[in-house]
Amino acid sequence: MPPGTTTLFLVSDTLGTTPLVGGVGTLCLSGNIGRFVAPGQVKAASISGVAALDLDLGAIPRPSSLHPVAPGETWSFTAWFRDTDAGQPSSNFTDAVSVTFQ
Repeated sequence: MPPGTTTLFLVSDTLGTTPLVGGVGTLCLSGNIGRFVAPGQVKAASISGVAALDLDLGAIPRPSSLHPVAPGETWSFTAWFRDTDAGQPSSNFTDAVSVTFQ
């Protein structure tokens, strides 16, 4: 990601392929997509273009509530960030990372 760019983390238990309208990249999630928007969860990428978020596994965001992770569940995570396309302001997504919890 570009250094210093605002980063919003997203999560779902369903993978998908949705081209980003008005930007570049593809959203690799579908279904009930949760957004990590609580205080301190929207991050800025470091000088090396890395953003990280500590997770509370008892409170994974869903569209209308928080959900505790249960053993055996697989959750997929991605991040949306500001970007440029041919010098014009745009946005993009990281690749999704899926994690099966035990």
